[in-house]
Amino acid sequence: MIKIPNKIKLILLCVMLCFLGCEFIPDTLEVVRWSPENHTRGVEKDIFFEMEFNAPLNKNDIEENFSMYGFSGSVEGKFIWVSAKIFRFVPVEEFSKNGRYVAEVPRSVRDRKGNTMGSDFISDFYIGDDFVSPLVEWSCPPFSEGAVSGISVKQNPLIVFSKSMDRESVEKNFRISPDVAGYYFWSSSAPGIENNMLTYVLINPMDYGKLYTLTLGGKAEDYAGNAIGAEYRVHFITGDDTILPLVEGIYDARELPAQYWETGSLNSGIDRRVKISLDFFKAMDRQSVEKAFSITPSVAGVFDWSCDRAVVFMPSAPLDPERVYQAKLDTGARDINGLKLAEPYVVEFKTDSSSSLFVTCSSIESSNNNETYFHLCNGAPAPQEWPLQIVLGDDAQVLWMRFKFVSGSNDAEMEPYSIFDNYLIETFKSALAQDAGNAEVEAIEWINPSTVQMKIKGIFKSNGHEPFLYRITLSGGAKGLRDIHGNYMKQDLVFEFREDCL
Repeated sequence: MIKIPNKIKLILLCVMLCFLGCEFIPDTLEVVRWSPENHTRGVEKDIFFEMEFNAPLNKNDIEENFSMYGFSGSVEGKFIWVSAKIFRFVPVEEFSKNGRYVAEVPRSVRDRKGNTMGSDFISDFYIGDDFVSPLVEWSCPPFSEGAVSGISVKQNPLIVFSKSMDRESVEKNFRISPDVAGYYFWSSSAPGIENNMLTYVLINPMDYGKLYTLTLGGKAEDYAGNAIGAEYRVHFITGDDTILPLVEGIYDARELPAQYWETGSLNSGIDRRVKISLDFFKAMDRQSVEKAFSITPSVAGVFDWSCDRAVVFMPSAPLDPERVYQAKLDTGARDINGLKLAEPYVVEFKTDSSSSLFVTCSSIESSNNNETYFHLCNGAPAPQEWPLQIVLGDDAQVLWMRFKFVSGSNDAEMEPYSIFDNYLIETFKSALAQDAGNAEVEAIEWINPSTVQMKIKGIFKSNGHEPFLYRITLSGGAKGLRDIHGNYMKQDLVFEFREDCL
């Protein structure tokens, strides 16, 4: 028997005690437990994922490399360390949707000694136990391979599902094109199935005879988070009338038989008392036509409908003479089925008929005795020609003036009473004759329908002092001097005169 020295025995004892007092760390890192386990179904939405390893872990490696994801992407979460070997991954938000989730740890993660795993760790689990995708059971308008026609413009589109739906996701994926204003209303199509019928309530009717598309995107989900998957789409046409309304023509209703105005050129010779008539190809919605009709410059008036295919716009007052107007019917005009005009209908016309011309003054004459008249000027003289020089008689106290008016190239037939409130005579005295009176009109007489004669008293000779200056104004404009048709002068007729002392 070999005797071992006490010194060596002591060394061996220390080594053994050291070995027994230290934790055993294996060469390969392994996962010994995890929860939920692989392929677990029916997991609650508020769970956390827990893992236990066979050795103390390098925490940074785990937190940087652990991942969890579902069908909608990565799951965000935080780490809670139960011990050096055990951690929990707690999602920041509770799982909101049913479905498969996967947890992964790559083999490269290390324990505290630098050991790694022999292979990647992958495990999946299932939130909930409903993984059946919802179906569209039926819709209105119904699904068809082509476009469904004859749909009422007031029909509220609706969709019925096989399951209770997540309202927000369905509304996000629902649309009608072209866009139609409305709001969502949810209800149940059968007892025990909540929120499985969506009605889109129209605020205004759709357009008649128009192609619409109802679309439900494939990401619309049921209450459990299951998506429809395939897009649901329905094409439909409102009504069965697809012929757009047309304007047959616009004309002056006072002129019969009707002669439609041209749309591409200026229509001249129109009477300013025009009544604008519109003829249509088919029956129209009266309110929409009246809103879509306009005249530029703006004209007030009323509409008179003889039937749904013809309307007359009657101006409240005669239009201006010799002016260009535009009559327009915009695309807001609809027929009785709601179909809109394809494009605006526009005509331009000018109020320059023989009875719609401005009145002008063709000549001005004066006389000292109402027998012999002297021609002063053709119409109103230009201001730079003022004042006119008039020879007065020896006993001048009275002066006769004549004004002749024309319309175009013809003598104007004037409204005789329009002169009385539309004339003004002014006297501008010289400094040396302030005591003399003012000129005034003593009498007015129409010697023929186009010529008015004024007898003016208070006209004074200079007798050596500076001659008086006189100014006569005849008012123009719509409220001024006018003919029997209501035509008037564009502007006031103004001129000044004084005695010719030469």
